[in-house]
Amino acid sequence: MKKILLLILGVVALSVSSCSDMLQVDSDRHLKEPELNKATDSLYYAWGIMQAMQQAADQYVLQNEMRGDLVSVTQYSNKNLRDLANFNATASNKYDSAYVYYKVVNNCNYYIAHRDTAIYDGSYNLTRQEYAGVLAFRAWAYLQLGRQYGKAKFYTHPLTSITQIEEDKSPEYTLKQMVEALAPQMEPYSGTLVPSAGNFDAGQTNTGTTKTVNMKKTFIPIDVILGEMYLEIGEWEKAARHYYTYLLMTQSLSEDLLTGSSSFMGPEDMNSFPNDYSVGSYNTWSEANKASDIISYIPMSTNKLKGKTTDIPYLFGYNYYTSSNTQDSLYLDQIQIVPSENYKNMASNTWFYYYSNNSSLIGTPKAYSRFKTYDGRYWKRVNRVQKADSTAFYLTTYQEGNIILYRTSTIWLHLAEALNRMGYPDAAFAILKDGITDDLLSPTASPYIKDATRHLLQTTLPFCTGEASEVFSESTTERNFGIHRHGCSDSRGASGSLSLYQMDSVVTEKLAEIQALYNVHPEGTLRDTINAVEDLLCDEYAMEYPFEGSRFTDLMRMARNKNGGNSGGQYDGSPASYGTKFGNLWLSKKYAGRGVENLLLDENNWYLPFK
Repeated sequence: MKKILLLILGVVALSVSSCSDMLQVDSDRHLKEPELNKATDSLYYAWGIMQAMQQAADQYVLQNEMRGDLVSVTQYSNKNLRDLANFNATASNKYDSAYVYYKVVNNCNYYIAHRDTAIYDGSYNLTRQEYAGVLAFRAWAYLQLGRQYGKAKFYTHPLTSITQIEEDKSPEYTLKQMVEALAPQMEPYSGTLVPSAGNFDAGQTNTGTTKTVNMKKTFIPIDVILGEMYLEIGEWEKAARHYYTYLLMTQSLSEDLLTGSSSFMGPEDMNSFPNDYSVGSYNTWSEANKASDIISYIPMSTNKLKGKTTDIPYLFGYNYYTSSNTQDSLYLDQIQIVPSENYKNMASNTWFYYYSNNSSLIGTPKAYSRFKTYDGRYWKRVNRVQKADSTAFYLTTYQEGNIILYRTSTIWLHLAEALNRMGYPDAAFAILKDGITDDLLSPTASPYIKDATRHLLQTTLPFCTGEASEVFSESTTERNFGIHRHGCSDSRGASGSLSLYQMDSVVTEKLAEIQALYNVHPEGTLRDTINAVEDLLCDEYAMEYPFEGSRFTDLMRMARNKNGGNSGGQYDGSPASYGTKFGNLWLSKKYAGRGVENLLLDENNWYLPFK
C-alpha cells in the first residue's frame, strides 16, 4: 500500500497537477485569510467541498456498479471498466484513486478545524447546520475509503503545507475503527437539518434546457450518514435509531406511486396479462415522479466551461453534453455499460400482485391474485430508442447529469435491513408490503407482525405511538406504502391481510430458492427467516435503486452479515449449517457465468488496490 504522501502530493496520474490543487476550495482567499469565524461567507466554503465531491462522483459510481452484479461491459467498454468488472484492476486503473476521497477529507478537516461554531443570532446557532453538513461529507468520504480498500490512512487534522504532508504519521484504520473515531463528534448533531440554501440556476445544457440545482439536496443529512455508518459495521439498532430520527424529523414517507396514467409493463410483444387484470390501471416508478424521493445528490456541471462534468451518462450510452437534441445525437451506438443478464432475469421473473376486475370475485378473497411478468421499475429504468437499423435500450438513470447518493426509499430499505438483523424480519417485511403505519399494531390488519415487534414500534423505534403515530398513520391522506408495490402490484394487490403477498409464503419461496442454489437445508429457524428476508431486500435494492453507485457495497455488507462478520449479537450470521463462509459463497453466486466466482470466494479480492 502506497504512502498517503503520494496521494496528497498528486505524484501519480490523478487528473490533478500538484499538492496545491488538493488544498484549493471555492476561493484561495479562505486558505490565505480564513474567514470561518464570521456568520456569513463560510457556506461558500462548504460549496467548495462540494467541488471535491464532484471529483469523486464518477469513481464512486463505477467502483460500485462495475464490480456489482447489475451491469455488464460490452465490446466497446474501455479497459479500465473491464478490469473493474473482472476484479483484476491494478493501482493504475483510472477509476481507482483514494486521492479523490482524501481531497474531500482534507477540505472538511480544514473547515472543521477553523470554523467558529459559537456564532448565534439570539438563541439560534448560525453554524450548526453547515457544520453538521461538513461532518457528514467527511464521514461519507471515509465510508467510501473503508468500503473500497478495507483499511486506509485516517486523519482528522488539516494538511496545509508540504512539510505537514511529508511528516504526517497517521495510522491505518479499518472501516469499523473509522466509524468509532468519527461517530462521537457527529452524534451531538443528530436531529440537525441540512442548510436550506434555495435553488441554484446552473445554466442551460447544450440541448437548451435549464438545469436547476436544489442546494439543500447537495448536503447529506447527518442522521442518514450516521445510519449508513452503523449499518456498515453491524451496529443495527444504532443504525435504525438514526434512520428513525431522520424519517420522523423530515416526515419522509414511502410514497404511493400507483396513480396517474396507464403505464407500459413489459416487452411490446407481451401477451401474458390475465383477462381479469386491467393494464390501464397500473402506473409505476419513473425518474420524473421520483424526483422528490431524492435526499442527496452530486450535481454535475452542464458543460466543461462551467465546472466539473461527468462521464457516467456517456458510458451508459447517453450523450448528455451533445450540442444537438436529435435522437441520433443523444443516444450513442457504442454503449460501454449495459444492464446485466442477472438484472434482466430478476426483473423478468417477478410475481405481480393484483386485485381482479372480475365482477363475480370482487369483495372476496379470491379477488386477490398474481401472475409472472416484468418488474415495472425495469421498464421505467430502460428507454427503448429506435435507431436507424435496430431498437436499442438505454438506461435513464443519468440523463439529468446528476449522481444520486440517497433516496428516501434507500433509507426505508436500509432501515428494513437493520430491523431484520436486529431480529425483527416481520418489521422489515412490513416496509416491503404495507409500509410502517399504526395498522401494524392491529393483529387483524397485520397478522404477520409479532407482539415483540409491535412493542418495538411503540418503544425503541416508536413509529406507532406519540408524535410519530400522527406522521405514520394509516388514516392520513399522505401515508406510508409498501415499497414492493412500486413495481410489482396494482393499488390493492400487495397490501392488506387478503393479499397473496404474505410473509410466510414469500419467505417459504425464497428459502426453497436458497436451498436449491446453495445446497443448504433451511430448518425454519429465525436465522433462516432473517437470511431469507435479507435476500428479499437485496432483490428489492436491485429494482428500486440500481446503477446509482451502491450495489457492490450492499453485496459486500450482506455477505459479511451472512458470515457473521459484523456483530456478536444473538441473530448474527447465517444458520450454522450453512457454513462459516456462506456469505462468500452467496456473493460469488451472484456472478454466475462471469468467470469471477472463484475470485469472490476470497474476501481479499473484494477490495481494490490502494494507491
